[in-house]
Amino acid sequence: MEYRLVIQINLMNEYQYRMVKKTEFTYDDLRKIILKKAKNIHTLSVEHGYTIECDGEIYSYNDNDDGEINIPIQKIKLAVIILHNHPHEFKEPSTFSGADVYNLLYYKPQEIVLCSYGMCFTMKDTGCTLLPSEVMHVLDKKYKEITNQLFNKYISNQNNTPREMRENYKRFKVELEQEYRAFLRTYSKKVNLLYTEEKL
Repeated sequence: MEYRLVIQINLMNEYQYRMVKKTEFTYDDLRKIILKKAKNIHTLSVEHGYTIECDGEIYSYNDNDDGEINIPIQKIKLAVIILHNHPHEFKEPSTFSGADVYNLLYYKPQEIVLCSYGMCFTMKDTGCTLLPSEVMHVLDKKYKEITNQLFNKYISNQNNTPREMRENYKRFKVELEQEYRAFLRTYSKKVNLLYTEEKL
């Protein structure tokens, strides 16, 4: 019978050691745990994240006041699945950034999962031959192109009334996410990334 050593720290900062039976987890088990966590964080207004390891150990990470979460590199390397949420001021589901896909390709977890306002986005590497930096560059460049196009369409007109400006700003932010998601669907197929979009 296998056991693992668990170290707990009590309020007196003393270390306590205990042996607990080691549990075997299938990939499906780990995925169910992560998707349950996704349902808890998909509507939050700040970023939260989780990593889960092959033995079922799960670690939580919160926004560090700069609008992002910083997961230690060692935890990324040990993760089987990485989960985080993407807040959006108008609650439009927001998918993977270039940096998210870079982490998938560079650190090689089995899957990355992103949740945002009722949607769950997942991605696996199924044989991408491009460098992680190349993929990130393409995605970041496209996001910037869409941003500039929609800015010119909705924001650049200085003759709009305050109400029109507010309405156009919302259209700008919502359509940006929609168009970028559409691009990611197409691009991921070209570079052998298995990308899915599902309702939570």
